[in-house]
Amino acid sequence: MTPLLTSLPFAVSPELRLVLAAAEQAGDAIKKIYQGAYEIREKSDNRGPVTEADILSNEIIQAALAPSGFAVLSEETDDTAARLTADKVWVIDPLDGTQDFVNQTGEFAVQIGLAVGGRASLGVVYQPAAERWYIAERGQGAYCGSAAGWQRARVSSVSRLAAARAIMSKSHLSDRERDFLESVHISTYDQYGSCGLKVAAIGTGDKDMYLATGGKITQWDTCAPCCFVTEAGGRMTDMRGAEFVYNGKTVRHEEGVLVTNGRLHDYVVRAYREFSG
Repeated sequence: MTPLLTSLPFAVSPELRLVLAAAEQAGDAIKKIYQGAYEIREKSDNRGPVTEADILSNEIIQAALAPSGFAVLSEETDDTAARLTADKVWVIDPLDGTQDFVNQTGEFAVQIGLAVGGRASLGVVYQPAAERWYIAERGQGAYCGSAAGWQRARVSSVSRLAAARAIMSKSHLSDRERDFLESVHISTYDQYGSCGLKVAAIGTGDKDMYLATGGKITQWDTCAPCCFVTEAGGRMTDMRGAEFVYNGKTVRHEEGVLVTNGRLHDYVVRAYREFSG
């Protein structure tokens, strides 16, 4: 393990230690592939590219987490109904932001969350290209780690919707999302890869809100960063304000995703309700 991971900012659980080791191993493998030539193919459901880095990362993570005996829901593993009766489930995105991996932007992450009783209880989002970590465990706070060490993550205090610094998808921004932002007088926003990294930017206070409408975001996109932003003082729900319950039969967030610093959340939910009619 790197020195950063041997001097953690709080008394972490055995599960979090397991996840950190798994994410580091997967990140190392991803970086090696990222620096060379690799095969890219389109997923069978036409939902974007997949590379050998996605597959290898998934294999490394699942092998590392196997000693826990917990069930698994992963983007790169065929889903089964067996997990639905499990109380503890690993929710894994082995490479969140594959399109940005392909585009060589560095905006991709390894994401591992643990859902307990349907709640996001632990989360690690690791950005290998920047060697930056975002970690959280329920009741322990959220932390960002880099070469400078660990820092406590806290959301911003912005409370006016018109002043919100929004961050949106780089690859999947829809006309409906643009129209909604305009309806609440947000005309400028940053675009970034990886759902987890966008949520992390809200947890660290660098941004104030992120949203995605429709069912394009999944549980493996949100479980790990949900724990992080919640522990940092923010909120993550669907666009109607309903809390997420993980390890359900439907893995897509059909009512979209809304992430804010908490202070803005109810304003956005009401505005979206009015916008939707």
